[in-house]
Amino acid sequence: MTELDPRTTPAKPNLAAEHLRGRVTAARYTPGITLEIVVPKTGLLREPNAGARLESELLFGERFIAYELDEHFTWGQAVHDSYVGYVAAGALAAAAAVATHRVAVTQSRAYAEPSGKAFSPYALSLGSKLAVAHDRGRFVEVAQPSGPNLFVPFSHVKPVGEPSLDYVAVAEMFLGVPYLWGGRSSAGLDCSALVQLALAETGINAPRDSDQQREALGEPIGGAEALVHMQGGDLVFWESHVAIALDERRIIHANALAMAVSIDEAAPFARAVEASDGPVIAVKRLK
Repeated sequence: MTELDPRTTPAKPNLAAEHLRGRVTAARYTPGITLEIVVPKTGLLREPNAGARLESELLFGERFIAYELDEHFTWGQAVHDSYVGYVAAGALAAAAAVATHRVAVTQSRAYAEPSGKAFSPYALSLGSKLAVAHDRGRFVEVAQPSGPNLFVPFSHVKPVGEPSLDYVAVAEMFLGVPYLWGGRSSAGLDCSALVQLALAETGINAPRDSDQQREALGEPIGGAEALVHMQGGDLVFWESHVAIALDERRIIHANALAMAVSIDEAAPFARAVEASDGPVIAVKRLK
């Protein structure tokens, strides 16, 4: 039997997802309930406490299958990439209308009224999911599972079925955004989140972590020697890092050397981090 990845397997000794019955041993099983993120972003944590390590983040409108409910933290699994962890209970509500649109700019604002001068309670990151109830001209009216409707600039959204054309250009939109381990928003993100978000904008579903992406995405071009054959759109992988090639020489990536999303010459960067991160182990081509 294939070993299950704990990052994407909703199972603990006391509880597991019903679909894992017969594959994992647990005291009880549950089908879970589908909830929705109702804050701009929230951490997906390793443990049920606010100081726990950030594993990933969920964005406004994304769905979360809850298997264990608690007044403080809810344990479950993100629908978009199957990642498992704990989410603050206050960030969740019963899932309502299906998302029709998404935020397609690095960051947008949500307003209490259809006016740029109105109170704006939220900053929404690229990829946030919106259930548009009405078109209000320069704004779309967004339904919320709880609370009053919000208004988002029409020019900042796209229908969920209308992908962007160039994931490299999407990645460039994040240039200068701070590096944050586990982050997945315009406030801060890590290397694999940049890849995941950029690909999602073009309709490609990618796993959350770089090792998962290395296994799942693209066709192999080679290892470190393939840097000389790199072309725009290739994914460059280290043991625990990933970058997107801009062209035959440069990469864009969220990295701890710059502590931000930066553009670097691929070969010099690879030499600079080889002692700490090892060599490039794969270059893979998506198109």
